[in-house]
Amino acid sequence: MWELARLTQVNETMRSAGKIPCRMNLQALTPLFVDQAYTLAREANTALTLEDWRRFATPRTVREPTELKSPGIMLIISNDIIRGLAAFQSTDDPNGSRTLCAEHIVIMDRARKEQVSRELLAGLLDMALRDDCAKVHAVLPRSSAWLDKPWSDPGGSVYRLPINCVRATVPLANATNDGTVVSLRTPSA
Repeated sequence: MWELARLTQVNETMRSAGKIPCRMNLQALTPLFVDQAYTLAREANTALTLEDWRRFATPRTVREPTELKSPGIMLIISNDIIRGLAAFQSTDDPNGSRTLCAEHIVIMDRARKEQVSRELLAGLLDMALRDDCAKVHAVLPRSSAWLDKPWSDPGGSVYRLPINCVRATVPLANATNDGTVVSLRTPSA
């Protein structure tokens, strides 16, 4: 027993010194994390208010972090801190297939941004497969435009499904009292 406790302590010391990569956990947004996730959402839209964020995020929360459902918000958490998030929903295409639409993609951990982005993409692909989607459509805000190259796979030759990345170009829209989705996208330059 002492050996396991000592090994855990040594691992945590090495992890904090950067010698062991931090564990990244993918989970669904729960009510406990709504306000904490707001700080990331503001990276994509600095005009976003906490009230607007709550109106957008609260209907997409689940009781258990393992309950990913569409529409929803997935988080990447490491050491109890949210490192990345993506809002998503499955939609029916006119041709009869389904698409997982991911928006409001924000990654905050600059030191491990590639690791966070891989975990987030893996979560989106798993969600798409679970919802019988034929492809993933990712709308990237300016703060996440760097994901365009590593994520884009329109032919589906690299990842399990085709992934189409586009940059957000729609002007900023705030939430309304009628339940309209708040846009976290930044205005285009």
